[in-house]
Amino acid sequence: DRFAIDAATGVVRVLGALDFEAASSHEVTVRANSQDGSWSEQAFSINIQGVNEAPTDIQLVEGGSVSEAALNGTVVGRIEAIDPDSDDNFIYALVDGAGSPFAVDPQTGVIIVADDSKLDYETASSHLVTLRATDSGLLQFDKTITITVLDASDPQVWSARHRRTLSTRPPTTHGSSTGWTVTINSMATRAMTG
Repeated sequence: DRFAIDAATGVVRVLGALDFEAASSHEVTVRANSQDGSWSEQAFSINIQGVNEAPTDIQLVEGGSVSEAALNGTVVGRIEAIDPDSDDNFIYALVDGAGSPFAVDPQTGVIIVADDSKLDYETASSHLVTLRATDSGLLQFDKTITITVLDASDPQVWSARHRRTLSTRPPTTHGSSTGWTVTINSMATRAMTG
């Protein structure tokens, strides 16, 4: 069904789509008929040449979330490119990665924290990251994924103010009842996590 032959010239033509990854060769049988009614058949193998095809997807195969308390170098996840050429190799990169909290290893596709100062759950609970996969023929595919930032316990500060009033009576002389009142204010501040 993929090939046809011209009965007069013997030229073989392609009729349908060919896919090297599905079949790298096809077997065809050609029959030649003579005017006296005799005929002969011969089997041939038609080899298909593969061409480079662009990646079709980028998948997050591991991870995808990170604590806001994570330090530089913390592994966030790993990506893989999907390509019809199963044996192809890829280079990974961030698209417009300047200012991103993350970086990606160009060979392994591992995403890590590159700037931990930009991880703050209260400011942004997720980040959109656009990734690019480039194959060995320099064909590219871009995809934007979401990395979730997980909340971590922030330091909590409490304070207590204590007021105490003391009444004292100094030594008195005959006929005197004067007393002193002393007020003491104290304040304690403590930082705690939890």
